[in-house]
Amino acid sequence: MAISGSPARGEYTGPGWAEWILGFLCTALAATQLRASLESPLQQTALSYYYQEPFVRGFHTTAIVVDALIVIVVFIWIFFSRRSELWSFCVMALCLGGFLISWAEIIRAVVPDPTRVYQLEGLPFFPVNNLGLFGASVFFGYFAMKLPVGEVGKFVKVMLRLTLWIGLFGVQWMIFEQLVSRWK
Repeated sequence: MAISGSPARGEYTGPGWAEWILGFLCTALAATQLRASLESPLQQTALSYYYQEPFVRGFHTTAIVVDALIVIVVFIWIFFSRRSELWSFCVMALCLGGFLISWAEIIRAVVPDPTRVYQLEGLPFFPVNNLGLFGASVFFGYFAMKLPVGEVGKFVKVMLRLTLWIGLFGVQWMIFEQLVSRWK
């Protein structure tokens, strides 16, 4: 999973382009999450009722922590690239956690609750942590970027991985639509 190279020969063994992009996207996701956590929605709106649910604050705080940890691990990986397998494993584990947190809140927001007095607008992206399906696709897409695609040209590799990432996003959207139609 790590970029091959020998530190003894001065070859680069740090994070690759997938980790750099993931770090940038996690920075943006964490900033968005932090802003949403610090803003208070208008009183007696669906958003204010949703943020009063006991599970929401925990999901959003955990999402900020996972995003920040991914950025920190990628940053540390830049300077301590000798342990690239360890850093790669840490990033993958955090991505899996971020994916699961996003989907857990999406499912929790969609499942009907007879005590709810509001109807959420903007699902599957808003008001869920890490922008819902977008964040889940960022984390799951990281795994798609790390899959070996064989001996093909760079352009073909990029197009294959981009197609896979878009396909994964589409599959997640279809799963979301099935959940919504099932629980209506």
